[in-house]
Amino acid sequence: MSALRVTVCQWPNGPEAIARAWAQLRAHVQTYESHCVLLPEMPFAEWLAQSENFDAGRWVAAVAAHRSWEARLSELGGACVIATRPVDFGNERLEEGFLWEPGWGSRAVHVKTALLDSKGAWEPVWYRPATPDFTAAQLEDTDAEQTHVGLLIGVELRHEDGLRMYASSGVPFLAVPRASSVASADEWLAAGVTAARCAGAFCLSSSRPDALDVSSGPGWIIDPSGTTLALTSEAVPFVTLSLDTTSVKRTRLANRYPQPRSGGMGSICAYDSPQQSASAKARPLGRCAS
Repeated sequence: MSALRVTVCQWPNGPEAIARAWAQLRAHVQTYESHCVLLPEMPFAEWLAQSENFDAGRWVAAVAAHRSWEARLSELGGACVIATRPVDFGNERLEEGFLWEPGWGSRAVHVKTALLDSKGAWEPVWYRPATPDFTAAQLEDTDAEQTHVGLLIGVELRHEDGLRMYASSGVPFLAVPRASSVASADEWLAAGVTAARCAGAFCLSSSRPDALDVSSGPGWIIDPSGTTLALTSEAVPFVTLSLDTTSVKRTRLANRYPQPRSGGMGSICAYDSPQQSASAKARPLGRCAS
């Protein structure tokens, strides 16, 4: 098998809304036989960073909620799941990216290294940034070729360190769980397009609302040329596409994607050669409205 069926989502806030979304996601994954589901940042609790005052009780409740929901990930059948969770590591609090697979369980694959510190996103109040380590994760429970995934959590998408590492290692997929608002949706999508083009990889993102809006803006699937293949919406919160992983390899070999230059996000995708267009193919499998 050379195609990977991936599902991205537009996730809600609040325990009742999350429970409804979970039931809808289960139905969608069963219908479209997803191989991999990307959830947003810390999907199973309220967005902690909306408050600039740390509350130990809310932190403990969020950690417990994620543990409880992770025990239910098998309800998504054979699909692997990528998301983030709040964790305690000794005396430190962190936001940890994890990969769950039916045959392997849950394992940490990345810890968030860059944090927002602004209204609605007081992240340093709640957890600290980790030492950068952008090692791609291998999906073990799939027969698809080239199943390494590079995880960029939230604002890491806008920082060049991780993108440079993933571009140099040739990962075919970038997974971006995030918390955002409708007001910033265009900026996030533009960053996703830039990342896909620079890495020569599919860029996948799932979203949840931050404190500034009741909606998060869309999740997306972008191909290596920077073409947006699919967007979620309030009416269509889940989208699944079948992505041709072998075409990513062919595209990278044919076009010899250059390495991103240093010098900030504005220059991260400055190419030494003319802009290339990717030949990667994606076959839409369908959308599941709420």
